[in-house]
Amino acid sequence: MDNHEDEFTQYSNNIEECNHDMHSDSDLGSVNILDDGEEKGRDTNEVGVCETPILGMVFDNDEDAYEYYNSYARSVGFSVRKQRLNRNKKGVQIGDKSFFYAIRTNSENEICGCFFCDGKSRRDYAIFGDAICFDTTFKMNNYNMVCAPIVGVNNHGQSLLFGCGLLDGETTEACKWLFNVFLQAMEGKEPETVFIDQAQAIAAAISEVLPNYNHRLCLWHIFQNAAKRLSQVFNEFKTFSRDFKKCVYHPETVEEFESNWQALLDDYGLGEIDWLEGLYKLREKWTQVYARSHFCSAIGDRREKKRLVETTTKQTKRNLFCAWNVEDEASKLYTRKIFHRFQDELKKLVDWRLEFESDDGVIRKYKAVKLVTNNLESREIKRTVIYIPSTQSVNCSCRKFEFVDILCAHALKLFREL
Repeated sequence: MDNHEDEFTQYSNNIEECNHDMHSDSDLGSVNILDDGEEKGRDTNEVGVCETPILGMVFDNDEDAYEYYNSYARSVGFSVRKQRLNRNKKGVQIGDKSFFYAIRTNSENEICGCFFCDGKSRRDYAIFGDAICFDTTFKMNNYNMVCAPIVGVNNHGQSLLFGCGLLDGETTEACKWLFNVFLQAMEGKEPETVFIDQAQAIAAAISEVLPNYNHRLCLWHIFQNAAKRLSQVFNEFKTFSRDFKKCVYHPETVEEFESNWQALLDDYGLGEIDWLEGLYKLREKWTQVYARSHFCSAIGDRREKKRLVETTTKQTKRNLFCAWNVEDEASKLYTRKIFHRFQDELKKLVDWRLEFESDDGVIRKYKAVKLVTNNLESREIKRTVIYIPSTQSVNCSCRKFEFVDILCAHALKLFREL
């Protein structure tokens, strides 16, 4: 958009500010009227074909406003619903007082963007807002708009909606506006990590609004693009999808990633594909080995229902498989899903051995070693584990704890043998 120089934005942190005088006393009570089916049968000419609605239009009553907007909606291909508001005796709307919305307009006072989030989204973000995903892949073709949800993950590993925007395009200015109002809604709290797609306009906008953030490319988008650009490879080699994901997810060090990436290119003859070369140049923004110093949670596809999970977590006893009291303590602290991930690390202890390396009086250095055999060839995987006796703290080179907030098998191995 090139006509946003004179734009203005209307904000509201309290939904009560959104009430207008056009609602009469007859709106008292809790009556819902859904007129989709009834209104669709009318001829648009009864009220005239409308021009594009603009912010600040005034009507004599709510019926005139509804007729106007319903006429416009049908002329461009959608329908509207009419709903009476619940109000108290003073005429004040009863609703979510923490609801936040913002509207963006162009120089002609036409709405070209909006953002909204409710009180639950704002409370969730205050707790789980360290890592967010900004997704603009949802296109609303009928309305020429982009739907841009901002999501995160809770302590059950489930997706949370922190807010949603509608934009007239993926321009830098539109995205800057959206992130500015998002931060305003969240009282200035900035996320540590933001997952986005490879759009340059979005990256430029976030870099300006959030200069200290950790920019990550969303792996879901990368896999989708890989399926399109390497479709012939996927079709010809049934093992490529598995090996590509292993190359992305399995390495715990930069050296392992570099080795696996080169092996992937060599095994499938992909050394001269431009898209892969460009992806490799951006590797620090999408490979997990470069992100392990930042908490990223596990943003992805979540299907469990939160209420069911919380009930199960509270009412069922955890199954413990070892006599180590650390497992019992973890079962009381973690949610069920996170505890199962912790148990996965415990089960790996038998695969690792610990070798003492040095002690300078301040820190002790150990090497965790695992023997791996593939195709009759054996090799050792090594991790460096640092123990600081004065604070009884452990740091591991795999940085799993920093990345997903769960102790790795290497650190647990050291604690187990101390």
